[in-house]
Amino acid sequence: MLVARIEFGAAPEKRSARSRLKAAAASYLASLTKSGQICNSYLLAWTGGVLTAFTKIPRADSLAPQKHPKWQMTALEELTQAVGKSPEVTVIDDEAPRGIAHWKRSSFLFLSPDYFDDCSPLYSGDTGRVVPLYELTEPDELAESITFWSREYRHHYGVWLSSGELEIPAYEQVADVASRLSKLGREYCSQIETTTGIPCYYYLTRYWGRRDHNK
Repeated sequence: MLVARIEFGAAPEKRSARSRLKAAAASYLASLTKSGQICNSYLLAWTGGVLTAFTKIPRADSLAPQKHPKWQMTALEELTQAVGKSPEVTVIDDEAPRGIAHWKRSSFLFLSPDYFDDCSPLYSGDTGRVVPLYELTEPDELAESITFWSREYRHHYGVWLSSGELEIPAYEQVADVASRLSKLGREYCSQIETTTGIPCYYYLTRYWGRRDHNK
């Protein structure tokens, strides 16, 4: 994943105007998490008198204007009106790739939420690189649905890692092919396959395998 800095504008003189600006920026950032253009966490603060957000993005062009879905334009327009200009985006990661991987040439995709990485759970089977969810343009709500599902998946995974009384129930949600989370994951794989025309597989987490009790 890459790290990006988003600058929204200088602090207005009035405190009420600063509050409105920060609220508009937070609303815009929330919409970016739903579409998968930024990862699920970000930092928003006044830096040198400028309202600035630091966040992870799945690809160097994730915040380009043409990547915004239609439903998101309202939040962007409200933010632009509050600031007087569009947000300025800078990729500040030294390891940003020079080119963009063309995942649409992949022979297959796979869906696998990573507990230690809160960006897109969709990957190219050939390269192992992340496929940004905002690339799934039809239906419009598919990216948002997968984003919320992956959050729930990671929450269960975290409960499993933390052990305790809920360890086994949480593990069953991520490891049992018949669990609600697994059924939803396979359903999203089917929708991704229909949308992209590329076979999509669901990665089933398994920690404890079957044992041969005769040994």
